[in-house]
Amino acid sequence: MKKLLLPLFIFCFGALHAQKIERIRAVSTHTFVEYAPTVSADGKTMVFQSNNNPYKAWFLYESTRLKSGRWSAPEPIESINTFGQRPTEVNGFQTDFIATPCLSANGKTLLFSATFRGGKGGRDIYYARKINGNWTRPVNMGKVINSKGHDDCPAISADGQRLYFARPLKDKKEGQRCYKLFVARKNKRGYWQAPHPLPYPINTGCEKCPRIMSDNATLLFASIRKGGKGGFDLYKAVLDIEGKEWVELKALEFLNTPKSEEFATLTLPDNALYFTTQGKRNDDIFRTKKLPTYMQLKQNIGVVGVATSAKTRQPIATNILVKLQRNGQAIAGKHAPRQGFRLVLRQGYQYELVISAEGYQTAYQKVDLRDWQKPWLKLDKIVMKPQEVLVAKAHAAPQHLPKKAIGEALLVDVKTGEVISKADEAKALANTTKLARHRPENLRPLESLKAYKKLIFSHLLFDYNSAKLDDKTLGYLQTIAQLLKKEPQLKLEISAHTDNHGTHDDNMNLSKQRAQAVKEFLVKAGVDVKRLSAKGYGETRPLVPNTTVANRERNRRVELKVL
Repeated sequence: MKKLLLPLFIFCFGALHAQKIERIRAVSTHTFVEYAPTVSADGKTMVFQSNNNPYKAWFLYESTRLKSGRWSAPEPIESINTFGQRPTEVNGFQTDFIATPCLSANGKTLLFSATFRGGKGGRDIYYARKINGNWTRPVNMGKVINSKGHDDCPAISADGQRLYFARPLKDKKEGQRCYKLFVARKNKRGYWQAPHPLPYPINTGCEKCPRIMSDNATLLFASIRKGGKGGFDLYKAVLDIEGKEWVELKALEFLNTPKSEEFATLTLPDNALYFTTQGKRNDDIFRTKKLPTYMQLKQNIGVVGVATSAKTRQPIATNILVKLQRNGQAIAGKHAPRQGFRLVLRQGYQYELVISAEGYQTAYQKVDLRDWQKPWLKLDKIVMKPQEVLVAKAHAAPQHLPKKAIGEALLVDVKTGEVISKADEAKALANTTKLARHRPENLRPLESLKAYKKLIFSHLLFDYNSAKLDDKTLGYLQTIAQLLKKEPQLKLEISAHTDNHGTHDDNMNLSKQRAQAVKEFLVKAGVDVKRLSAKGYGETRPLVPNTTVANRERNRRVELKVL
């Protein structure tokens, strides 16, 4: 087999060089290994691991792009390389394992794996920051990220909200160690949540070295899978606009050979791809600028704005929820200080910003980036009006409700038990490009609750990753409150459900909070608290398989069960 592969590899590698793939001579040697290159998005800083030292230990090295376009001679990153066990005659010149570096898009944060003393497991993920041109001492990512085993190959998204990394498996393929790829996300308070495996088609059994590009969407990773050319091949996938599905999976056929290609990074100014593969003797660092069109990154637009109080005319802090205008799906949420907000949104879509602040009415701002070509969009000032007070006591109707909390006219699908508003169904029927999900002959006005054992609300909307009800949902619930008052003998169980994204504990907690939020609104609207119970089931009771975006939308729901 080896006799067959060697000539084939030589042929393929020669073909690569014909495609202007060059070995970076300034950082690559024939004697030592240069591995796992990472380059900042602006193409000015490179970090890699190498055993180019008297101890042949794995250390991290840094090179900078010169004005001539060449790379400088690499320098060891002493603040990291000397952090752990130092090689001495007493310890047999042993050192810690330091490897798989990855720069953030702006080049100011460096992540890597290491075996420093005091870690959470075998190899842990650490980070260092560049301050005044120097790298700080390493900081452990903590027990939420690091396991008792090995955690390797970290990569952080440009917005700092997602961390990708790999954990080794017991399996090997073609003599190579296989890994499973994971992602961890920050919650709205900025804390990392428990990681979970990336879904198919990313994880198929033998993956390695995930790298998320500066567009926050394109993932480059190595994999040994069916249809590959041999060893680890490079693949790309794109996170869809809703942040749920990995699409556009494609092998980097122009680059892959029977040998292993790993640790790929795309840089923006020169549209270059850096990676590791076998050189004449050892692994070296290579670059190619001849990229096919499918390697182009997604275009992002910076959207900035400031919210001001209509009463004081001064800027105020707000919470921003970003929704896709086409389906109302929440895709991002963040807290914005008084100075204003900055969002990074993908070009080619229409968005709606939902801006909220305590004591103010919710404001809505349309953002159309379908044809926007500039890198920035500055919004006009967003004026927040003081909130009208909702006065409600148990067993009594509210004295006043905001306009959007007035009861919605609701319809129930007698076949499925799903509840929608008349306005939403009219929009669906009028949309000639998309058929309504509910057949008109199955829809009936919701005028009584006792006629149904269970009602399903897939259209009750909450702020992103929170239990805060939006204004439209208040309208739905006000109608339910009115019906409950007409039928005082009825008791309800309120159950909230999520899709299968996120951890089980997070989903259970979030669903409990959402069920409780619905219960509290109904009580404030005049329903006796003794008639209501609230339960959260997380992802444990899906209506349909969580295999598509549409199915997951149906599974994110609130149900009312008549007891």
